[in-house]
Amino acid sequence: MSATESTPQKRLGEGATLEQVAMNRNPSARAIARRQRQLADFVSEEDLQEIVEALVAKAKAGDVMAAREIFNRLLGKPLNSRDPDRLEVDAISIEADRLEAERKCRTNIPGYIEKGLAGF
Repeated sequence: MSATESTPQKRLGEGATLEQVAMNRNPSARAIARRQRQLADFVSEEDLQEIVEALVAKAKAGDVMAAREIFNRLLGKPLNSRDPDRLEVDAISIEADRLEAERKCRTNIPGYIEKGLAGF
């Protein structure tokens, strides 16, 4: 870096936080942070409580989308499930990878078997 270039900390001041530095590099991050602050200014804790209560009531009444939203927020989105038709193929592939790694270890470490390291 040349003497004329400035670091993000120098542009923002020596006490700049990492968040401020990151937002300085990403204009859309600044816009999102600004919108989040604006939204937080308009929604009180009581509002949030009422919103959550309404969402739970909808889920209890059978609204699948409301229930899905609650579960996604509490448990996280579900991971992609494995294809049951490929379970054996995947297991064989994993075992083949393990055996290949073991073979590489044996060829790269002299005396591998003689030293009793065959199980590692």
